[in-house]
Amino acid sequence: MDNRTSNKFAGAAQTVADESLNTVETAMNTAIDSTKDAVHELRSEAVEAVNQTVDRTIGRVKDSLDQRRPQFEQYIASHPWIMLGGLLMLGYLLTGKRNFQP
Repeated sequence: MDNRTSNKFAGAAQTVADESLNTVETAMNTAIDSTKDAVHELRSEAVEAVNQTVDRTIGRVKDSLDQRRPQFEQYIASHPWIMLGGLLMLGYLLTGKRNFQP
């Protein structure tokens, strides 16, 4: 084989390698893009499911509080001093003694 034939083979081999690498790169980019889309879709579905669960829970709590409100108001009306003392104690516990050190 002479030098020109050797260069032709090397050039052909380089072309085949470049085309193969381009094909692999294109396939990888397609796979990455489809994976990104799938992850975004799953994330959106998860966020929607969580939002629905939170909304249902909040609705149930509100319904429960609305049902218990008359009983609670009646208890407050019949025991005002106990409620006042309880609120004062709760306020004390929430604020607590704070030790600030300079």
